Amino acid sequence: MNVPPKGFLPELRTIADAHGALLLVDEVQTGMGRTGRWLGGDHEGVKADAIVLAKGLGGGFPIGAMLVREHLAGALTPGTHGATFGGNPLASRAARTVLEVLRDERLVEGAAEKGEHLSRGLARLVERHPKLLTGHRGVGLLQGAVLAPGIEGRVALGKLREHGVLLTVAGADVLRFSPPLVVTTAELDDGLARLDAALAEMSGAS
Repeated sequence: MNVPPKGFLPELRTIADAHGALLLVDEVQTGMGRTGRWLGGDHEGVKADAIVLAKGLGGGFPIGAMLVREHLAGALTPGTHGATFGGNPLASRAARTVLEVLRDERLVEGAAEKGEHLSRGLARLVERHPKLLTGHRGVGLLQGAVLAPGIEGRVALGKLREHGVLLTVAGADVLRFSPPLVVTTAELDDGLARLDAALAEMSGAS
């Protein structure tokens, strides 16, 4: 859940080009609109030589894919690259449908707008619970609330479950928010309110 500083990815592109190296980008979690752009690298216009996709590409159906720039396509002749879930007809149809839905329902643009809404809500919770949260970070609908030192992520997750909110932990101290791209702002507000109540109980207990 660490967002690279502005200019980091373009500088990687520059370094790779200067040394004749390939820039390979893992977009398994950040791709397919999750961050409010089709790919995470799109935020700064960085074009990788190869990109790995999965998860969101299949909309829940197992699939993996690697995209390469045109000048590298010839390096992957039939039989030289394989994937457990890549390329079968059903997975490919699922992926095409996901791409169509993302485009037709403007879910990528929606992720950017709803991500800003989520970010504002998390900022308010950081202000309300400074003993439990030290900040928040992330982009689009992939964000995290940073727990204060001494607050165990697993304990926080348990308390959140009691309030009907399911999150995951990134590392040991970041509550990870990755709602579906079809989430509504009302649902985000409901989740944030439940998180607020859970944090209030934790604050009272400490």
